[in-house]
Amino acid sequence: MLEDYLNTAQAADVIGCSDAHVRYMLINKLMKGKKVSGRTWMVHRREAEKIAGTEHTVGRPRRRDQ
Repeated sequence: MLEDYLNTAQAADVIGCSDAHVRYMLINKLMKGKKVSGRTWMVHRREAEKIAGTEHTVGRPRRRDQ
């Protein structure tokens, strides 16, 4: 069904990153998706949810207050 698919902005909300990062992952085949036209990609909801559990934040971990 069409409602099972997300555009890059919607997938980014599910994953917790920017839509540019979603496009980066799609272009570099780090996640599955279909290019429908120009810069428009569609990602299956299950694929975005699968990636959501594996993405790490960038940078050094926060310092713990003692």
